[in-house]
Amino acid sequence: MKKIHTLFFNLLLGITLISCNDKKLTEVVEVPLPTAQEKITIGHPEDVKADQGVFQLEKLGYSYDALAPTISALTMETHYSKHYLTYTNNLNKALVGTDLENGTIEEILAKLDPNDTEIRNNAGGYYNHSLYFKCLSPKQE
Repeated sequence: MKKIHTLFFNLLLGITLISCNDKKLTEVVEVPLPTAQEKITIGHPEDVKADQGVFQLEKLGYSYDALAPTISALTMETHYSKHYLTYTNNLNKALVGTDLENGTIEEILAKLDPNDTEIRNNAGGYYNHSLYFKCLSPKQE
């Protein structure tokens, strides 16, 4: 039985080696790098505006790349123009018609119903990002 297994294994190995030798090598294709125009373009913080509402974005007093290499321009743009903007717009929408509508962010966070996930999550996201952008500044020389 052991001889049959050894014979079968050797036969299988032989077939595999022969079939591998019959295949031609794949041609290597050179792929060009993207041009400057095709690369990701980073916007400007002053172009980002929240929808109408009580809360607006904390102004960023510098460009997205001002904190590089510590924080990349893409990370800054994503957090400012996507996360922070979304939290701000969603918070403004969620507050319409509520008792919290005209409060400060601190009052809203202190008085909100923890079961109201829409206001809780968006108020928290707005507050955290506002604080984040207030605390950051480029290196002063």
